[in-house]
Amino acid sequence: MIRVTRRRILGALAVGSVASLAAACGENRVAQNSTPRGVGSHAPRGSGTLTIYSGRSESLVEPIIQQFATASGLRVGVKYGNTAELAATILEEGANSPADIFFAQDPGGIGSVEHVLSPLPNDILGLVPEWARSTEGKWVGISGRARVVVFNTDRLTEADLPDDI
Repeated sequence: MIRVTRRRILGALAVGSVASLAAACGENRVAQNSTPRGVGSHAPRGSGTLTIYSGRSESLVEPIIQQFATASGLRVGVKYGNTAELAATILEEGANSPADIFFAQDPGGIGSVEHVLSPLPNDILGLVPEWARSTEGKWVGISGRARVVVFNTDRLTEADLPDDI
């Protein structure tokens, strides 16, 4: 028997298992027309390319990114890599980072760069439940993982199981 409750699934999604989409390093950058560029401007900088640093597997997210590029008409460049390595790259690049979006595999990467992220616009934040976004409005969860506990019903009952893990 597998014991899974909605509360546990939601908790797993909210605490640590949420893959996050966050706007990276946009606070201090300026577009070619000298208009301050914060996240939510919905337009690429002067290069005309939206740059995504993706810690997510290319085979899983490339079709989504291509669909977005087609629908938006924007040129999209993607740098794939390990989430932690890309977070370190963003920190090293600082205000000179070309990253417009940081697409992380895990919350640790987001936590390490959250202080350099710009707030997302309310129209993006409003697309996800409150529990799946940053309290500062700097990232949103877009997918999650549920974990299950499998136990031997001949040796244990549901009452023997802990309330959380």
